[in-house]
Amino acid sequence: MSSFRLTALSRATRLWGASLGAALLLPLGGMAQADVVQHSPDAALGATVIQGHFINLQLPGARAMPFGAAETGTEQLQQVTGMRIRSLIAQQDDTFKDLRVMTGQLEGRARTLSAPGEMTLAARPDGSFIALLPDANAIIRGDANGQQSMIHFDAGAAFDPSSVDYIADDGSETPALKESQSGLRSFQVNRNVQGETVIDLLAGFSQAAADYIGDHEAYALVQVASVNRALQQSKVQGVRLRLVGTQVVTQDAPITRTSLSQVRNVFAEGMRRYSPDVVASFVMGTPGQDTAVGWGNMPGRYTINSIKSATVFRHELGHNIGGNHCSDGKSYRFGYNNGRVGTILCGNHVGYFSNPDVKDSRGVPLGNADTANMARVWRENAARMSAYSPSVVPLEQEQGTSILSQKVSLASGQTRYFPVDVPEGTRRLVFTVVDGELTEKAGQIQLLLKRGAQPSGSSYDYRSARNHNVSLGVNDPQPGRWYLAINTDNRATQDQVLEGHAYGLTQDTAQGRYLKFVATSAVDGKDNASVAELLLVDAKGKALPRDSWKVMSTSSAVPGAAVGNHAIDGNPNSYWSTAAGARYPHEILIDLGADSRFSQLHYLPRQDAGLSGNIKGYQVYGSNSANGAWTLLADGEFSADNDIKAASLKPVNAGQPPVAVISGKTEANAGDKIVLDASASSDPQGNALNFAWEASPRLDFDFDGARISFTAPELQSDTRYRFTLTLSNGKQSSTRTHEVLIKGKAADASCKPEWTLRGTYVGNDVVQWKGRQYQARWWTSGTEPGLASTTGPDGAGKVWRDLGPCQSEGEGEKPVEPPVEEVKPPVAVIGGASEAKSGETVYLDATGSSDPAGLKLSYSWSISPNVAFDAAGHLMKFVAPKAEQDVTYNVSLTVNNGKHSATRTHQVKVLAEKPAPVKPPLASIAGASQAKGGETVTLDAAGSSDPAGLALSYQWTVTPSVAFQVSGSKLTFVAPKSDKDISYRFTLNLGNGSHTVSRDHSVTVLADIVETPAGCLGAWSRQGTYLANDKVSHNGRYYIARWWTKGNEPSAATVGGEGSGKVWRDAGACN
Repeated sequence: MSSFRLTALSRATRLWGASLGAALLLPLGGMAQADVVQHSPDAALGATVIQGHFINLQLPGARAMPFGAAETGTEQLQQVTGMRIRSLIAQQDDTFKDLRVMTGQLEGRARTLSAPGEMTLAARPDGSFIALLPDANAIIRGDANGQQSMIHFDAGAAFDPSSVDYIADDGSETPALKESQSGLRSFQVNRNVQGETVIDLLAGFSQAAADYIGDHEAYALVQVASVNRALQQSKVQGVRLRLVGTQVVTQDAPITRTSLSQVRNVFAEGMRRYSPDVVASFVMGTPGQDTAVGWGNMPGRYTINSIKSATVFRHELGHNIGGNHCSDGKSYRFGYNNGRVGTILCGNHVGYFSNPDVKDSRGVPLGNADTANMARVWRENAARMSAYSPSVVPLEQEQGTSILSQKVSLASGQTRYFPVDVPEGTRRLVFTVVDGELTEKAGQIQLLLKRGAQPSGSSYDYRSARNHNVSLGVNDPQPGRWYLAINTDNRATQDQVLEGHAYGLTQDTAQGRYLKFVATSAVDGKDNASVAELLLVDAKGKALPRDSWKVMSTSSAVPGAAVGNHAIDGNPNSYWSTAAGARYPHEILIDLGADSRFSQLHYLPRQDAGLSGNIKGYQVYGSNSANGAWTLLADGEFSADNDIKAASLKPVNAGQPPVAVISGKTEANAGDKIVLDASASSDPQGNALNFAWEASPRLDFDFDGARISFTAPELQSDTRYRFTLTLSNGKQSSTRTHEVLIKGKAADASCKPEWTLRGTYVGNDVVQWKGRQYQARWWTSGTEPGLASTTGPDGAGKVWRDLGPCQSEGEGEKPVEPPVEEVKPPVAVIGGASEAKSGETVYLDATGSSDPAGLKLSYSWSISPNVAFDAAGHLMKFVAPKAEQDVTYNVSLTVNNGKHSATRTHQVKVLAEKPAPVKPPLASIAGASQAKGGETVTLDAAGSSDPAGLALSYQWTVTPSVAFQVSGSKLTFVAPKSDKDISYRFTLNLGNGSHTVSRDHSVTVLADIVETPAGCLGAWSRQGTYLANDKVSHNGRYYIARWWTKGNEPSAATVGGEGSGKVWRDAGACN
């Protein structure tokens, strides 16, 4: 993405002017003045650094500031940015080491955008800090000595929505999936004690970037806090980005898509150590090579960002979650421009992700429900992003214990078993497999976990997906002996590291005198519920004594079960069971005898009746009064087995449960591709959602969070599959089922008479048509059965009911078989560059390939002449080799749909390497533009440079003639005295051996008369305020202001000719 420089006023106007109007031109002019007077250039990516004092920060124990200001923002901050900061408010949720996060409201320009704007700051106890001012495109650095500087980033075209700064994910790294024995599949989501979905971040820095920003840890934390504030402001609840670590590497990198592809390798050590979900690289970049301010995978887990931009990281993270720039109208996964401002992905003007439920200060929505709703994307995909890696850095209020650490090498098809002892009070159990120093990605592995016995492919409690690096996490595991199995496919693995950690809480999370246990559903779907034992456990896993417990009431009980005392009597062979005919929900109310503190509830099902009466859905409430307000402590589901189960307890600000919605086919034939989509599900509070799917009868399906897909199997008879979605917002859950009837190919039923067009049929008449039988619901004639418009399940309002396939009894009565559609060959399409320079990476993409019937495609790539390349599915890349003459490479792609294949060739011409042309040098002269007679003036061309780093030569001339001395890049002369002003034009001829460029610098030597003659009116005043074209007198001369100024005395530092960037213009003597 190209970037260009604008003048200070144009730059500010481009960023804010279009939406603010003429009333803001004066503040913008003030910003322009500060820019040209006080900044030092930082040419790369259009950044300038301004020294000064911008924020008054007071922290406990910090060095006191030498002033007492009522406001946090200083007058200089307002002059430079046009914004004020009244005060700072401490934020408790974002933490890292000894850093403290604070936020403040911005007043000024931000008020016309989305009042008020916000700044974020991370400070250490010594008073040093990093602050982000996104609305001003600024970063402020402060050290412990009180020195401050502002990095002002010229956004320019950096976030032009028409430019591309993302790469489609290649699918090589997938989020971790977990599957239970029952077939329930879900992402392995990390949640903290508040129930928030936690996304762990590793912030990586080049050494140059870390040195540039000063405190790279504070910078990383303030970026994280800024994203979390943006999510909150966008009404995305229950999601938290967490900084788990930083890593600094020696080498800087250009900001390109190639550098993005290397992030996982550059920061591999940090990834092994901190197990992050997302990795952000912050670099200085390389002028002339940078193609954007940042790049990110979409969706994915990697970004590369300019260290100088306050807002690029939040933009690239928006690509990671699956969002695109401004909408093309095809889906809701886009940013939004409401005609006044653009959200983070569509211009990046304000700190909001698109959401039609959020409005700007004038009531204009910041999104569209159908075409721009990134808040929905975050809620839908946060669980997916959280599942890239398990949280090995302890979450809030957690402490971790290592229970397994082993290097593993496996032969083809080998399985190894490891016994692990899970401590009491374990809240999370995490196993990871990562690469060792000698690992080569060959075989794919899988983890299986079972309590009390070794797991197998058909007998396990939980298992991971199969991949090169995998993880497996279990919440609230039962303490005791578990067995972990690791196996590989038909390829060997070498030197992988298997680790296991158990995480427990450091303090109890719930308290109360009374406990209410509510059963909301049964494993077998029937009405009975039973409990053998109920226990409460503290944070250390120790069971609370039950001597003083008393069951006060139950919803019902069978004779002999009293009022539920069998549930707390310590005998696992006795149980409480509900009365026959009593329907869900069922509940037990227990008096604990005294106010108690605890963290988990343990439930043991009845042990003598299989799964009969086993509770599936549950809720747990606590209270200090049996008749008082009840606090929800847990809402979830137990697994379908007879083992003891654990539920973590904590106060839940429950609100309303999420609303599950499933769309998809309800009938299908063998071979049909079925997609069930729950992306329209929602949460009334705006919380992020986690999707867990299960099929009965069991069926293999592809899982991707809100969506699952499968190919309808070939069956001998009609089979109805029930898909159950469990939707959780981290506090409450809800379920919804969706049934799909898979039609069988044949059955034993005899075929009834064939339907005819002129036949008349009444209710319950049965006919056969095209191999299937149909029953009429009411009188009909001329209505063909089997069509979507005429046939449907009960309640659909369609005349025909499908009774399934039939089979004729005689030779001459064969049913009409549905026509078998011929499988057609796929269509191969290759997109990408057709020409490249030596050394460039060429990317080719076959996503445009398709199959007429929607069948899954496989991709096979080759290239001639032979050259090394990388291919992953529909993506292929290779580095253009160096050559003395142009070479054309033929890249062949073969796509196959299982029946047919198609081949397409794409040509890429690699241009011969040519010596880079020598570019002219860049001349720069620094020095005074005014002097008095007798003063020594120094001009310095040390700021000159050569693009290729060639040696430079310096030659000076002056008009009119005056004596001067030259030493390398410096020139000095003594200003001659005169009774009138004289302008000397110094010319520098700068050469690099191939080119010579010239640059002029004028110095005006003032007349040697300083008396103020009578009649010099309008004397300059330090307290005066002057606007553009105001005229003042000072020391015998007139000066005219170029823009608004106050307190800037006309002198050599503030007076200059046109183009000098100085506020005063000399208008001559005033006699």
